[in-house]
Amino acid sequence: MNSFNRDERFRLVIEAAPNAMMVVNPDGQIEMINLQAERVFGYTREELLGQHVEVLIPERLRPVHSALQQSFFDQPASRPMGAGRELFGRRKDGSEFPVEIGLTPFATEKGVMVLSAIVDITERTQKGADANYLAAIVESSNDAIIGKDLNGRIQSWNRAAETILGYPADEVIGQDIALLFSPERLYEEASILDLIKRGQKVEHHETERRHKDGRSIPVSLSVSPIRNAHGVIVGASKIMRDITDRREAERALALSEAEFRASFEGAAVGKVLAEPTSRRILRANHALADMLGYAPQDMVGRTASEFTWPDDRALDDAKYQLLLSGGSDAHVCELRYVRRDGATIWVRVSATLARVPESSQPVLAIIAIEDIDARYRAQADLLDAKLSLERVVEERTAALNQRNLLLREVYHRVKNNLQIVDGLLLMQTLKIVDAEAKEAVLDLRGRIFALGLVHQQLMGSCDLNTFDVAPFLMELSQNIVDGGASDAIEICVDSYALDVGLDFAVPLGLMVNELVTNSLKHAFPEGAGKIAVILQPDTDGNVVLTVSDNGCGLTARNGASIGKPGLGTGIIKSLVAQLEATISVTSDAGMTTEIRIPLPASP
Repeated sequence: MNSFNRDERFRLVIEAAPNAMMVVNPDGQIEMINLQAERVFGYTREELLGQHVEVLIPERLRPVHSALQQSFFDQPASRPMGAGRELFGRRKDGSEFPVEIGLTPFATEKGVMVLSAIVDITERTQKGADANYLAAIVESSNDAIIGKDLNGRIQSWNRAAETILGYPADEVIGQDIALLFSPERLYEEASILDLIKRGQKVEHHETERRHKDGRSIPVSLSVSPIRNAHGVIVGASKIMRDITDRREAERALALSEAEFRASFEGAAVGKVLAEPTSRRILRANHALADMLGYAPQDMVGRTASEFTWPDDRALDDAKYQLLLSGGSDAHVCELRYVRRDGATIWVRVSATLARVPESSQPVLAIIAIEDIDARYRAQADLLDAKLSLERVVEERTAALNQRNLLLREVYHRVKNNLQIVDGLLLMQTLKIVDAEAKEAVLDLRGRIFALGLVHQQLMGSCDLNTFDVAPFLMELSQNIVDGGASDAIEICVDSYALDVGLDFAVPLGLMVNELVTNSLKHAFPEGAGKIAVILQPDTDGNVVLTVSDNGCGLTARNGASIGKPGLGTGIIKSLVAQLEATISVTSDAGMTTEIRIPLPASP
């Protein structure tokens, strides 16, 4: 046996050691192990004695160990093994575990041996890892996490605390936590510490704390006691959440709810919030309740269909199902509701659905009900009035048609009578020998034709009241020339379109007849020339009738002029006065008569 094994005292000391112990010779062989080493590595003593120590080292670390072993035996001294490095042992089952190893060299008859004290630090390493993990969680939290002792002195301060309160850790560690309180809230700290000292927690206490820049920040606090290894309370852990955004959201929500409530309750039309599928009423406003004779709470729980007139339910349900299925964006329907007293009332129902954005699942029906009963009843009255008016119009139209028929008959008979008179005058002319008398009868026939032509134009017009004067003047003038002049005399008519009635057309036609006839008689002794009849408006609101010829002029007409007394002259002057017109006559290379007539009012 080796000499040191015979030393019973040394063996007993090694065996009784609380840590794994082993003796290794300079060749790296294990000379002795204790019971703790067997337990730590999972080998029996017999399995390890004589084995190289590297059997207890992970294979990946063995090359490094060999070099370090040699350097140790070259300069043996008591020291920890692998200072600054992580060391691992290898169990019999191949699993690895972290270790700390202390090396102590001692001299023997065989040379220098090393006593290795091996400590399994798995638990300590795990605790350290847990502590680091916990510290990382604390440091990365978005909530301020503050540790303080029972005197209110700040002991720990994470990054979120700096972000929320503005103080870096080095400015507040060791400071009284009262620096975070406004004066009016200092009482809170004493109350909180009193609860902590009694082992109680503070859960979600909403208050305010002071930022470094002096402003108040709304926060939610949760405070728990910190206990040491013996369970003694030594401080408090405070988790502080900035609830500024939540407070703003709450204020915005409260404002939105107030606005909705005001809009809902103050609406002039009925409004309902209902379960979307059944349309069971969740809330009804006063406008709807008053419309139907209920209190708002009496309507809650009932369905919209219960208030619908039975004959209108099928249409209402069909349109709402289309909305519910997504076939339309809104449900709009005019139908009848039944009031509490049994009376019916016409309403316009408009419904939309609030849906979940992700699934389009309907969650709420928003329904507006507008009272259109007065409009419907007014429409019914209007329809009755329309039918009555149509009957009156039919009666008046029939009477007007009868009147027009009679008027056409009158025009026709007047025209026929004038033609009879003209025929009689023609027959009389054939018997008259005196030239002057014969000419007078022919002039009379021209006037009768003008009167007959007026009635002919009225008889052919649409309204029997007016006709366009332009074609009338054209036919009248051409008839005068055709009946009393040679082919060498040319007539030219230029008239704008003007609707005139009997009172304007008759004097206008007679004046044209007299003036054209006068030119035919006196202007063209050679039997050739040109006559122009023009009717155009001026800028003063008058109608200007101009009758001109290129004949011999006033002085060469044997004394015949409009200024001398005669039947034609008298007729023209009378007609000018009747129309409140003015007349002027000029003679320059012919004769021109211009009559300005006030524009006739619409008949």
